Amino acid sequence: MNLAASWYIAMQSKELSNKSQEIQLFGRSLVAWRDKVGQPVIMEDSLTYVTREDYGYIWVWYGPINPLFDLPQFDIIKSKKYNYIHNYFSFTAKTSVQTIIEIVLNHHHIIRLHNSSIIGQIEHTCLNEKDVELSKLPIPKEAWFGTITETRMKSYFGISEITNFLGLKIINITNRIDAWPSGFLSRIKINGQQEINLFSGVTPISENEIKWHVLIFMKKTNNLLLDPLYYLIFFWQTKASQLVDKSISNLISKYLNQSFIDTDQTVLKFRQFYENWVAKVNETR
Repeated sequence: MNLAASWYIAMQSKELSNKSQEIQLFGRSLVAWRDKVGQPVIMEDSLTYVTREDYGYIWVWYGPINPLFDLPQFDIIKSKKYNYIHNYFSFTAKTSVQTIIEIVLNHHHIIRLHNSSIIGQIEHTCLNEKDVELSKLPIPKEAWFGTITETRMKSYFGISEITNFLGLKIINITNRIDAWPSGFLSRIKINGQQEINLFSGVTPISENEIKWHVLIFMKKTNNLLLDPLYYLIFFWQTKASQLVDKSISNLISKYLNQSFIDTDQTVLKFRQFYENWVAKVNETR
């Protein structure tokens, strides 16, 4: 498989028990279970994979025997969880890990996938180490790829009338993405306030099939009347995202057949970044 050296999601924590089960991962049939002290174990024949358990997932390292970097940091889920309305969704798609992250990094997906109405142009920048505070990155700088996108929007998911009524009018959107070879953290500011955080990882089932996992945390308003309605809209959005499962194959097909132009330079840079991490899989093995 053309996989980068990285951490991948094997399954949700609640799916793993002390009874062994067969799972499909990395195009292989593996066996997973919890040992006597509850630690996750994933094996292929005599090969035992390095595993971690965090954020409600079982993670497995793919690459050299010793992981080249630790799990990405998502502090909100540990220290600020109760300040946010949160939800989870996942879907499977006939595509690769690389392609699904490219689609996220390609800022045109805001229009194509989310049925958004844009005012003016989308401002998009590929970040480098000089643009960020390295100590605040969710991942070591060697495994980090960053972008920031700014735009003005009339509608998002077709619910602008409802959000306007509730005081959640979406006008200015800033989306900072911190990616690593197998996932990303997206921090979205609406009208200058940080409102939404998305933490995403991938299960590579086979060469061209993945399961995409997304944790979404939306900041509470602390308004007893507004927050329940806010949650309903938020839940509707995530349910709408699940419906992407039906249209994602068409999006992927269009994406793979498109001609790259100057505005897609970020994706081309990510491809080089990704291939560098593919090359690390067999290092010191």
